[in-house]
Amino acid sequence: MSLIRSQPGHLLTLWRWTRRVEMVSPASCFHCKTFSSIPADPDPIEIHKRKLLLWFSHLPKEEKLFGGVLSPESLHVDPLIIERKEDERVGLLRSPYQSQAYSGRPVTVEQLFGDNNTQADGRGLNVLLYGAVGTGKSTVVRKLVLDWCTGNKLGRFKLLLPFSCEDISQISKPASLRDLVGRKYLHLRRHPLLNGEGEQAKDVLFLFNGMEKMQLDFRIGSSELCSDPNEPLPPGSVVVNLLRKYLLPEASILVSTRLSALDRIPQKYVNHYVQI
Repeated sequence: MSLIRSQPGHLLTLWRWTRRVEMVSPASCFHCKTFSSIPADPDPIEIHKRKLLLWFSHLPKEEKLFGGVLSPESLHVDPLIIERKEDERVGLLRSPYQSQAYSGRPVTVEQLFGDNNTQADGRGLNVLLYGAVGTGKSTVVRKLVLDWCTGNKLGRFKLLLPFSCEDISQISKPASLRDLVGRKYLHLRRHPLLNGEGEQAKDVLFLFNGMEKMQLDFRIGSSELCSDPNEPLPPGSVVVNLLRKYLLPEASILVSTRLSALDRIPQKYVNHYVQI
């Protein structure tokens, strides 16, 4: 009778011991197998490329009238871009219709932002692409974005961030750089390439299309100096500080603008002028 009474206690002890072995033994660790089989979080940059491909592959209604001829994917050659010197830039401002009188070497945007093309102090380059209305500035930007997404060009940059200056000019409240990025690209809001630490920003290229839509003020008293990507500022001041190289100085920048607004960015903040 005593044996029968003690049997449940022995069974309970045996069950507990067996359970402890199952939890400790790697060979039977069901929970470990479950957690290790969970896929890693998707790469935000890969998400970014997919979204950019969708957005920039869309043709405006006006371009659809041409049957896709103006689609960036259908361009087999790059538009002719000529690098200009400072004295030629001044001449163009005074006599825009004499632009053909100046000589300059044909370049591609990828050549300007080549692997070794940085300033001596490690800062990124600022390139200003300009041209008259209808010369194809926006098409160049769209093609660059699509080529980067597919790995055809600008491979030295891990992150490419296109912005419409017209959209930025509509933002009335102060915003930090990371706010501006997160507003348009939510998946990149907290990306480490934009935190300002170390030299990570050297892998970032900003594209600002249509600078003539913004009224940038480079006077020290008008645009506060800022090196913190988390500090809210008027959106125009964020762009100014990027161009000044106070904010993410290692990042590179491509700005497109009309010829009429060519002089809105002081020459000391531009490394290359290129005309289309």
